[in-house]
Amino acid sequence: MPLTVRSILYDASKKTIGMVESAVKNGDTSVNAVLTIQNPRLWNSRQDPYLYKIVTQLREQGKVVDEVEQPLGLRYYRVSSDSGLFLNGRYLDLYGFGLHEDVAGKGSAMSRGDFKKDIDLVLETGANALRFTHYPHSGEMYRLADSSGIILWSEIPLVGPGGYTGTGYMASASLQHQARQLMIEMIRQNYNHPSVFFWGLFNELKLDYDNPIPFLEELNALAKNEDPSRLTTCASFLDNDQFNHVSDLIAWNKYYGWYGGKFSDIGPWADKLHHQFPRKPIAISEYGAGAALPNMPIHYWHLFLPESFTLKNGRPLFMKHIGKRWQKGLISGVSTSGCWLILDLLYAQKGSAMALMIRDWLPTTGSLKKMLFLLQSQLEFFTNDTYYSKEI
Repeated sequence: MPLTVRSILYDASKKTIGMVESAVKNGDTSVNAVLTIQNPRLWNSRQDPYLYKIVTQLREQGKVVDEVEQPLGLRYYRVSSDSGLFLNGRYLDLYGFGLHEDVAGKGSAMSRGDFKKDIDLVLETGANALRFTHYPHSGEMYRLADSSGIILWSEIPLVGPGGYTGTGYMASASLQHQARQLMIEMIRQNYNHPSVFFWGLFNELKLDYDNPIPFLEELNALAKNEDPSRLTTCASFLDNDQFNHVSDLIAWNKYYGWYGGKFSDIGPWADKLHHQFPRKPIAISEYGAGAALPNMPIHYWHLFLPESFTLKNGRPLFMKHIGKRWQKGLISGVSTSGCWLILDLLYAQKGSAMALMIRDWLPTTGSLKKMLFLLQSQLEFFTNDTYYSKEI
């Protein structure tokens, strides 16, 4: 019986603007089809997250036997080491949060309402980027990011064992096989989401046991083969150049003033880093402080209020020490303001959640509004007349 594949293109108003149908020959595993959009409307992050839609049908004797619907957002972008990220030819600052799938009483078994609530909080802060830590998230979150204009960093769960004090990377054939499989599945499942800009290779691997770099180079090549159109990145906490060549971009998790040192140390650190690696686009993927105030040392309270991140004089710490370097392009690309996290994890009740907000606080409208207002005031440092400011 003759089989055909029909692809139907719709605009955002659900008007059909194109259709193509191709015959499926015996032994075919794929069908190529070309559709042209005259004067397309571009997907432009939060300013205009315009989406087309493609419906692809498998038809037998004219009857639909299977179909799949996929988003279509048209955009182009690049990241420069000296001037940052450009979306559709115009400069765009990225600022946002890390996000885990986690709700009290549910863990990661979240409903669509839970996902929508998290995205709404992100949007209310004024942020435009999320890092899906440390694993691919639900398809619903990618769809919500598409429709709301949130730019995504999506990564696989290749995470350094034991954190700062653990053994480090341990080479394992089964681990490497799993990482390859996860990378392939993440990219193939989420390839059509215009919100995804970056594929993440790892988080906080170390160099004091087995050397992870040969495998990371292989993993990066795999990602580029699966999707040559997107950039790869990683999140490191080591102040050296060992990981600089394994991905297109590199970001650092830096907790100056919390795990050690002073928050003001982050400025000189960033200057030194850019001077050492002037051709590498760099970013800050994590920064922050504990959100569980009753469980943090009292001498931190005056310095790190989790919802405001303020100095004694009230000027935001991040803006004071990073903002000027960001605007000059010395720190550019990726999720440059990657606050860890927007919402706490379930272990917050036991101690030291590294988060901007505790979920248990959210029903208190006044407290939530205060936190959002403070965060918005920080983001205004970047968005006031500079959201789109430079053209190619």
